[in-house]
Amino acid sequence: MKKITTLLFLIIGSLFFFAACEIIDPPYKIEKPDHGDTIPDTILVKRVLVEDYTGHNCPNCPAAAEKAEDLKDFYGPQIIVMAVHAGYFAKPVPDDPLFSNDFRTPAGNAWNSFFNITSYPSGMINRIPDDQGNYIISPGNWGLTVDAELKKDAEAKITVQNDFSSGTRLLRTTVTTEFLAPQDVAFNLVVCITQDSIIGGQIFTTHVEENYVFMNVLRGTLNGDWGEDVSGGLDIVADEKYEKTYSIVFPAEWVAKHCHVVAFIYNTDTYSILQVEEKGVIK
Repeated sequence: MKKITTLLFLIIGSLFFFAACEIIDPPYKIEKPDHGDTIPDTILVKRVLVEDYTGHNCPNCPAAAEKAEDLKDFYGPQIIVMAVHAGYFAKPVPDDPLFSNDFRTPAGNAWNSFFNITSYPSGMINRIPDDQGNYIISPGNWGLTVDAELKKDAEAKITVQNDFSSGTRLLRTTVTTEFLAPQDVAFNLVVCITQDSIIGGQIFTTHVEENYVFMNVLRGTLNGDWGEDVSGGLDIVADEKYEKTYSIVFPAEWVAKHCHVVAFIYNTDTYSILQVEEKGVIK
């Protein structure tokens, strides 16, 4: 039954072949930043969120995941990747142990529906729309959009402080946001948990990988699908510290040493992300 189910998904996946997931090199228009593996909190830099909408039954999605990792390797910690499992190809197959994992989340499903993502792999770069108002970008164009975003000056700073108890598996995270200038629009803060190094089955265009390593998987959010107002409804002023604290008890399947808190702020009028930050749950 397992082989029949897997073969069936390979056949179906080939019908949904998405040609835009070929890997291309980053647009080497700028000198590669030399920040090492981390950037000190004292240095304010522009960071970019790459959202990769994917699924374990999507034969072209591994190539897009590789593209995201290429960008992360090239630009370093200025790039934060979040793999959002949503849509048809993310559905689990209960009678097949290889594909019984369900990496879908309420937030991922909500974003997938709101931004009308129907082809996979697809992505968004800081949720910046093009001239036609389209947010969705094919993986082959991720590098160009990332490059353009990194040319912008940072307009806000996000600091994440995590306190995790291995005994109770309780995470307490404090997120502080500072804006460099006053803002005349509202911004929401979304706080997410992602996890690396999850082993499971993944369909490729030519085969099935039984021990595929899933990275940057969205596990959920700590403050709802769309977050909450950064300033509590008050006018945003420059250099003010807007601090919020959240807690969650990790489910048994979450491996804390592989988890990160990803926090981002976005313009509630345009949905575009102004700044994003990532911090490991365990130091």
